[in-house]
Amino acid sequence: MKIKTMIIVLSFLVFNSIEIKAAEISPNIKEPNGLEKQVQTEETDLTSQLDSYISIDENIFPDSVFRDYLRNEFDTDGDNRIYTNSINEISVSLLGIKSLKGIESFPNLEKLICSVNNITNLDLQNNKNLKYLDCSVNQLNSLDLSNNTELEFLECSMNNLEILNLNNQSKLKELFAKENIIKSLNLNGCNSLENIQGEENLIDNIDLSTCYKLRYLNLRNNELSHLELNNNQDIEELYLDNNNISSLELINCPKLIILYLTSNQVSNLDFSNNKNLQQLFVGDNNLTSLNLEFNQNVTQFFCQDNNLAFLDLTNQKDIYLLSLSDQLINMEAKLVEGEWVIPVSEYVPKRFWNRLTFDENYNFDLETGRLILPNNKVQKIKYTCKTVENELSDNDSNMVVNVNVVYKNDENTYFTDINDTDWFYESVKYVYDNGLMTGLNETTFGPYENLARAQFAVILHRMNDEPSIEYTNKFPDVANEQWYTDAILWANEIGVVTGYSNTGLFGTGDQINREQMAVMMYRYAQYKGYDTSASADFSKFNDAVYVNDFAKDAMSWAVGTGIITGKDNETRLDPQGSATRAECATIIMRFMEYYK
Repeated sequence: MKIKTMIIVLSFLVFNSIEIKAAEISPNIKEPNGLEKQVQTEETDLTSQLDSYISIDENIFPDSVFRDYLRNEFDTDGDNRIYTNSINEISVSLLGIKSLKGIESFPNLEKLICSVNNITNLDLQNNKNLKYLDCSVNQLNSLDLSNNTELEFLECSMNNLEILNLNNQSKLKELFAKENIIKSLNLNGCNSLENIQGEENLIDNIDLSTCYKLRYLNLRNNELSHLELNNNQDIEELYLDNNNISSLELINCPKLIILYLTSNQVSNLDFSNNKNLQQLFVGDNNLTSLNLEFNQNVTQFFCQDNNLAFLDLTNQKDIYLLSLSDQLINMEAKLVEGEWVIPVSEYVPKRFWNRLTFDENYNFDLETGRLILPNNKVQKIKYTCKTVENELSDNDSNMVVNVNVVYKNDENTYFTDINDTDWFYESVKYVYDNGLMTGLNETTFGPYENLARAQFAVILHRMNDEPSIEYTNKFPDVANEQWYTDAILWANEIGVVTGYSNTGLFGTGDQINREQMAVMMYRYAQYKGYDTSASADFSKFNDAVYVNDFAKDAMSWAVGTGIITGKDNETRLDPQGSATRAECATIIMRFMEYYK
């Protein structure tokens, strides 16, 4: 073979050169001169070349099919040996290979395609220059890529991988890991990753906080319950169907164009910062409200099988693919002057009342928002909500809403977690009968649950017959058409509630404490023109020092009227303690009875 002859000649010349030059060097010189260094380098390079020139035998490459491939592709002289340093690409798909043992002999390998084989193990620790790997459709149980930090593309779909650790793969741009049994996927440090396709796995949690360049994410058919996208501002496409996701924040994804979220458990979505959204598929969730005011570019929209009472698609002029029905909701019927009445106004804003069409010609009053039911206590009713100004041809633009009617105040039926022996029973009964508080669901009041600031604003709003108010972007965390929007804006307008001075937020979900509740009730009494001169010295309580200055007048009034009393045998006022729903009901009843 020619290369063998060249190596022999080169060896002869090099070693003779060493002898000649050595004879000319003074024996007093201890350090090697430049020529000796050059000779040493040539010897090293030659040794490296000889080391990478290996035989295609079964000791190095035990798989016969792999050996045949190497002979056919790289052994051009037919001497059953190859020069592995010169090989940077190997493609062995669809060959029935069981083992790629020997692949470690290719240190300069940059591209390996070994898909659709029967490989059970893949050792790539010595292939440190690998940039492209396709090992899909094999039988791999594990894949160690810790030494392959040059990797840019990985396709490992349809294996048996349970764990995929890609920690600090900073050059990886595309990842395909579909149809494995992956439970753990480590992407920490993958700050070049743009494309993730990991559908059909068992992933229940994933950290994308360092995937800053991510544009495409497909995690369909996994077990995700939550997904954080706070650092993924370049995301354009999200495919998350068939998971267990209960919440999804998209406020930091302004470039989002496509969202598939069908068959999850999401009850609320905020699209106010997703103005580029075009395709929206959110059917089969638990959505109770949906505001698309800022999403005028939507062309495809599916939201069937949710819990929406109304929907407005007036701004979506270019929509051509639409699926809205059926929705399923519960509405409570109350006995008013001998008639069963559903206060539709509690579920649908007034401006949408003229878009509702009830079956069976029920008497729906467009002035009051009340629906009068027949005396036979129907269990189900149905109505349609017109979602667009003009009918869309060949599309379901009228949303069908199925209503389960829940009859309350009938035979003193209240909640399963409220007993007539509870200290708060009469309070809960009072606020419920007067429409000031409802349950967490049909059967549960949640007396020991803490109350949120937004919930308390809604109660005050109901106490004042729920006046309407025009939406303004007063607080960043109070979006339009939420269940608490009108209440908070109204309460702020009349000076009953304010936001946080340091953030500008209202804190809709923050727990309200007893001090804040006293202040809001005090301001509300002043707004109504009630006498607020009653006062008491609350310094007798051992925690009185924890009442903030801004709340002292309100707390003095609340204690003086008996609206707020002490805890633990009147020893603690607990001003900073969170107020439970039972406490709130009691305080509201005391207030109403004091000023009746």
